[in-house]
Amino acid sequence: MNAVKTPSQIETVSQLINTIHNLWMLKSIKALRTWLAQIDTEDEYYRLIRLADAGAMYGYSNFLAVMANKRFQSVRTFSWYCFNLLEQGKSLDAETKMKQRLFNEDIDALTTEERRAAYLLLVKALCQLHRYKEAAEYIRLIKEEGSFLAPDQIADFYIETNDWARAEQEVMKGLDLPFNQRGDVSWLVYADLLSRQGKHEEALQVLKKGADIFPDQPVFQLEQLRRFRHTGNFLAILEHVERLDKENPFHVNVEYFIYLKAEALYYLEKWKELQGWISRHEALLKNTEFSKRTIQPDGAYQILPIQPIRQKLNYCVPATLSMVLQTAGRTVSQDEIARHVFDVTGSKLTTAIDYMASIGFSSTFFKGTIELYKHFIDAGCPIMLDMLIENNSHVQLVIGYDDRLGVLLVQDPNELETLMISYEEVTNAYRLKDQLSIVFIRDRQKDLLECLNEQDHQFFQQIFFFLEKMEQDAEVVIDEFLAYLAENDREIFASIIGLTMIQHAKAKPLLNKWIEHVKERFGKEDEEVQLLIAHAYYMHDQTGEEFQRVMNHVKQKNAYAHFLLGVVDYQNDQTERAIFHLKRSLEKDPFQPSAYAYLARCYADFSQFQLARQWALVALEQAETDEFTRSTYAVILLEAGAVREALAEFEKLSEDYPNDHYYVYEIGRCYMETGDKRAMKWLKRAIDMNPAVPYPYLHIAEIRMNEEKWERAEAYLRIGAEDSVPEEETGILWLYIGHTRMGREMYDHAEEAYQRAVQLDDDGELLAVVYEAQSIIKQGDWQRAQQVIQRSVNLSENPDMYVRAGAMMIEEAKGDREREVGLDFMEAGMMEGGELAEHVSMYVDYVEDTPFIHRALSFLQKLRVQYPLSDLYCYEAIFHEHLGNVSLTETLLLEAAALDSRSTFPHYRLGKLYRILEEYKAAEQYLLECLVLNPDFTAAHDELAHLYEEMGNIDKAKKHRFHVFETMPQTCDVGQLAGWMSSSDERQKLKNHLDSLRGTIDEEWRLLALSEVIETEEAIRLLEKEESVELKAKLAALYTRNGQAKEALTLMEALIQEEPDNEVLYEPWIEALYSSKKLLKIEKIIKKMELSPESAAVVYRNSGAALIPYVEAEAEDEQRGIWRKISGGLKTVGLIGAVVALYEKAIELDPDNPEAYDRLALFYVERDVADDALKVLKRYLARHEDDSLRFKAAASAMSYGTETGKEKYIKEAQEYLLLLKERRPSDGGVRELLADTFLFLGHPAAAMEEYEILIEKAPYKTEGYVGRILVHLELEQVQEAKQYLEQTPEQMRKRVFEQLKEMAEEHSVVEEWLDE
Repeated sequence: MNAVKTPSQIETVSQLINTIHNLWMLKSIKALRTWLAQIDTEDEYYRLIRLADAGAMYGYSNFLAVMANKRFQSVRTFSWYCFNLLEQGKSLDAETKMKQRLFNEDIDALTTEERRAAYLLLVKALCQLHRYKEAAEYIRLIKEEGSFLAPDQIADFYIETNDWARAEQEVMKGLDLPFNQRGDVSWLVYADLLSRQGKHEEALQVLKKGADIFPDQPVFQLEQLRRFRHTGNFLAILEHVERLDKENPFHVNVEYFIYLKAEALYYLEKWKELQGWISRHEALLKNTEFSKRTIQPDGAYQILPIQPIRQKLNYCVPATLSMVLQTAGRTVSQDEIARHVFDVTGSKLTTAIDYMASIGFSSTFFKGTIELYKHFIDAGCPIMLDMLIENNSHVQLVIGYDDRLGVLLVQDPNELETLMISYEEVTNAYRLKDQLSIVFIRDRQKDLLECLNEQDHQFFQQIFFFLEKMEQDAEVVIDEFLAYLAENDREIFASIIGLTMIQHAKAKPLLNKWIEHVKERFGKEDEEVQLLIAHAYYMHDQTGEEFQRVMNHVKQKNAYAHFLLGVVDYQNDQTERAIFHLKRSLEKDPFQPSAYAYLARCYADFSQFQLARQWALVALEQAETDEFTRSTYAVILLEAGAVREALAEFEKLSEDYPNDHYYVYEIGRCYMETGDKRAMKWLKRAIDMNPAVPYPYLHIAEIRMNEEKWERAEAYLRIGAEDSVPEEETGILWLYIGHTRMGREMYDHAEEAYQRAVQLDDDGELLAVVYEAQSIIKQGDWQRAQQVIQRSVNLSENPDMYVRAGAMMIEEAKGDREREVGLDFMEAGMMEGGELAEHVSMYVDYVEDTPFIHRALSFLQKLRVQYPLSDLYCYEAIFHEHLGNVSLTETLLLEAAALDSRSTFPHYRLGKLYRILEEYKAAEQYLLECLVLNPDFTAAHDELAHLYEEMGNIDKAKKHRFHVFETMPQTCDVGQLAGWMSSSDERQKLKNHLDSLRGTIDEEWRLLALSEVIETEEAIRLLEKEESVELKAKLAALYTRNGQAKEALTLMEALIQEEPDNEVLYEPWIEALYSSKKLLKIEKIIKKMELSPESAAVVYRNSGAALIPYVEAEAEDEQRGIWRKISGGLKTVGLIGAVVALYEKAIELDPDNPEAYDRLALFYVERDVADDALKVLKRYLARHEDDSLRFKAAASAMSYGTETGKEKYIKEAQEYLLLLKERRPSDGGVRELLADTFLFLGHPAAAMEEYEILIEKAPYKTEGYVGRILVHLELEQVQEAKQYLEQTPEQMRKRVFEQLKEMAEEHSVVEEWLDE
């Protein structure tokens, strides 16, 4: 055996082939690794990859690409790896991975070549996904940098974007270039471009010329074999195929060439050699027609002489017609035909027929049979076949038949190779359109039609006539259409059209009949039929159990199956699952504007409006005139707060669809969002256009309800409910009638309205019974409310209703016992399963920060035994984190991550936990894993920004914060981000992005953010033009920053006078007063505003709150500086007095409002003045009952009593707590503090009893265990204390011990005990 050449010794393709051969002969992985280790540089890898490609050894070039990336892990080698993903059809995956890689890199630090490689990969991926505008942007970036783009690379972009003329211009520029400038690839691309246009002889000559110029590159000769097939030169195939295989046994087409030789032998009628060849390659050829069928050498055959062309995107009809016209001796390009027949995303058969008629061809529909096809082929007429593929129509062309093999010869416009379809398989392949066939003939050939069934032609023609009329105005023609289908119910095509094309409500009663017909004809187990039925259910909103049952029969989920599952998940609020299915669908078929539109709606549900807008724009790019994609874009603009822009889009839609009331309604909704009175006019107009739709009545009612005009609101709702809307759709109107009555506290009348709604709420979607129960609770009858739920709702069938009812009860509850009833209902619903993720999230929201957190922990433990879901572990961990149980939190989250390694939830919570614990490496690991699982997970980017900020890595923090800014700008602290942008270029980048958001996001927020980024004086000029209160408040802050305090004060006084309740105003107000040294005049200024006492109290209260940060800042400064030593903190004392005075004035003006008392007491507590806090709280409690303030009073009294040793304060605290215990028996905080009072007052037995109850009710609260130990020590029961600590639950023992250690300094008895 020859020695293996080292990589650097390999200079030609033949040397590389020999090296591969020698490495295979060694059969040694070690030898291969040793050989690979000798490749020293990326460039050397690239040279070998190019040589492998030149030998059409694409599997080996892919292998080298993977090894190069494993070795060097640069952006350039990573782009080679991602090209492998593209070849596997994983375009979305390649795009995601490369964009994530670029995000993690410092783009500016990359070499020009690395950026070029990355951008080229993205160009290819985006073109495969039919997102040409984004691809063009990366082409622009490459050109801007002055990087070299080879002519073949530019041509490839234009081929993908269907501009083949421009592609030819570009590729011609590369024909004179050498190998190292990809001249060889230009010749290959040029040949491919010619073949796509049916110029196969020219393509062959180009390949021969390429072979002359690059004689050492086998790829040119290998590609010639494919063109020999296209041109019917089977002798040439036999002449070259085995030699080429022998010279290069590693090329990618080895198996294809085996088939190619079989085909050549067949067409050359070399029957004996063919049988020998089949025997030699039985395994590879066993599934081909040559092996499966017996050849009849004497059989008749005929093939029409056409040059196959490849269709451009969605041009199957134009391309097929172009091939039809070839047989008539006419050369008309698919582009020319498309100008006459193509519309948005496809071509109608009726339009194609009209076009063909315009150039002298008449057409006839018929049900195809093998004999009919032969009849027309013998007369030189190809036949167009209509077929259904994944709910999309597609056409193919019958161009021949061959009785020797028993096959039809069919040309698919997606392929240049001719398909052989056995006569037996034809019926099955085209069954879903009932073998619908069309033949185009000249007048002189009309006698050919005599053998056709005229009734079949009339039937198909009438069907397409009705379908066209349905698009124009379904209401006018639907009855006649359905009647026609009924008359022809024996026709399977009638049932298929009913199931696939008719979405009208009047067709719904016929679904089962049509379904049974197709099942009877094609069989119940036919997966394509099952998908067709699922589509019908989806069209008619029957996506419950029937839909799911049908989809379960579809084992091989194609693009459309994933689309249906995604849409249904979206409709059922399963948004994460919807995104998964929609992305899988797009991976399988990237041209789906509706899928992109639904993906946009999914991200809008997550408030990721920039991502939503991105996908909506892709949908528009693919189908810019499609109504659904346009309306999706408008809806997303509206939800993102870009109301004016949404209004403009809906106005265009209303102009284009003037009879559609929906767009009139949406215009009204836009005006509602802006508070414009024109909303009423548009909503009334929507009602005039279609009074049977309930939603305009609802929004008119909402306008009146917001004005507290309840009677007028009800009047409009009753018009809809009683006069206009079909009764079965009035449930929501009666629900709102109930709301109007609730607003007037007419609870018994509200109950009557809700009962009407319940009768009309069969599926429970309106939650009408929950509102009915709420109205009963408002009447004070909790028991009857519970009975209504229990009587009306079957728990096992509708657990969601129990959960929602429980949530309502918690909101209505006045005390713990009522809250426990609500929790009982929620927990009963969750134990039945259903939508657990959503329900548990809601449950956690209600329980968090309440005394019921320990009950919730016990329940979640029970729930996850029954349903071992990762999310349940995470929610349980959140509670433990809240309680400070770090080790338990970590354990649960690690178990959750192990249970579902693909879920971001546990990884994200672990990242947050480790960040809090300052275990930064672990935090980084888990948060980065979130982004591997879901690159669009904005919360992980935000958490990483915080993490890197704490680690001092501002560059990384900045990158992640900017990502948040790009995807969810309104959640981003733009001021902080602007502060991190150290260079003018970076700040300009921020500004440019904010400029690009104009019209896609709430304009007020955008201007606020922009004012943080631009220079102060420019920001002032920008905001001086605006009328919004929030923008004016920001303007005042800018005035102060710019030394214009007088203007700031004048502006703020006017704004506060206008909106005293607006808390946004007080930070700039106090800033202006403080900077102008006018704080002492604040009372005088407020008096000048001439506000009511209540409004003035609000101003004083909010001013006090806004002044507190200045107190804290001054205190910190004085502690650090010499001023503290000289003045004793006089400035801080003065500010404290000012805050107290402001709160006291608020109390004086509005003594029945608890907020000022609460805030002032908290202010005292934070400054360790518990006695003053107590005095303030007692003043309010003397006027009103308030358990929340009573507990704070108890805590203040206890704090002051233990600090001073004055028992009377501890006794006072105990009095408060004993009352609270009666009212809030489940409150662990009350129990803990009460037990502490007994201990301090020398009643250890009573203290022990309370601590034991605390442990029972709150087993994860350390204070109960610590309290019991303290009681034992107080009673000098040292052994009992030690024994109890040892008996403490293992998961709590460490924390109890740590807490005791913290107490040791203040409690000598504890310190002595611990020392022992």
